[in-house]
Amino acid sequence: MEKKKIPYAVIVLVSFGLLFYMIFPFLDVVLLGIFLYYIARPIYRSFARITKSETISAAVSLLFLVLPLILLFAYLASIASIELKSTLLSELPTSDAVRDMLTQLSEFSETLSYEEFISLVREHENLGRAIMNVFFESITVLFKIFLALTIAYYLLKDGQKLRSWITNSFFKESTKIAEKFFNNLDSNFHHLFIGNILAAVITAIVGSIVFLILDHYLLPPELSLGKYAIVLGILCGVANLIPGIGMKLVWVPLSIYFMFQAYTSGILFDAWWNILLSVFIIVIFVDWIPDLLVRPYISGRDTHTGLILFSYVFGPWVFGFAGLLLGPMIVVIAINIFKILPEVLKD
Repeated sequence: MEKKKIPYAVIVLVSFGLLFYMIFPFLDVVLLGIFLYYIARPIYRSFARITKSETISAAVSLLFLVLPLILLFAYLASIASIELKSTLLSELPTSDAVRDMLTQLSEFSETLSYEEFISLVREHENLGRAIMNVFFESITVLFKIFLALTIAYYLLKDGQKLRSWITNSFFKESTKIAEKFFNNLDSNFHHLFIGNILAAVITAIVGSIVFLILDHYLLPPELSLGKYAIVLGILCGVANLIPGIGMKLVWVPLSIYFMFQAYTSGILFDAWWNILLSVFIIVIFVDWIPDLLVRPYISGRDTHTGLILFSYVFGPWVFGFAGLLLGPMIVVIAINIFKILPEVLKD
């Protein structure tokens, strides 16, 4: 390297080092933003053909993506609150005492003024500290979700421009190779992320239908799932995103619950075949068949399925929760680099 270029090289290295140092604490947010971008991109392209506006299409596609999640969490939270209230007021041995306590707390909270609340917090430091911790944690989570949605929005709106700028700025002498690399990378990421969401959605839908059918036609009243049938189906979809274990997190504890409930109800010897057949149907129609149908999409067309599965194991082990996304992305990037390496060396 020429001496006159050394200062510029140092500036570039320091700049990229500071940029990485600034972004690293928000690595999970950036990865979530990229994930949301790939999930929302098919919706974005459909709206872009209709509206002819990148801004409107990006905003509407993210709204279509976020709104079902909000409704889902609201549904789960409502069921959880109803069950918690039912448990506290009817099933606990001290239900009368708990009912009186909740009634008093409700009346007290309605008459509590702002000054009384502040004085109560000052008198009980632990209570105030706990409230502040919950408040700031909630704000942090909401802020990170907002940042992830913002990243996804700008990737939808200006992602192609950013990619062209990177190609023309850093790969002037090998533009064709760089374009081929980014095209393959983009295709693999698309199949990777869309495949996972497709697997989760299909599993959740199929699981909900199967649990409703089993609850209505096969399981005895003592083992009825009731309104938890749909919740179990949703949990199956979420569990399908977890590598290695997946659906076993749902149907194994559920099988144990069926046997325990049947034993305590005195119907184990009469209903054992119902339990066995139900577990068999769950394993085949909820665990095995949806996974078999979407497995080619998870790894993509040119990515080895085994490598992707191992990346789902090693990624979280090394990088924590962010490794669920970062691990497969690293594997896909490495595979595509090795694919174009002969062309780079030849060029």
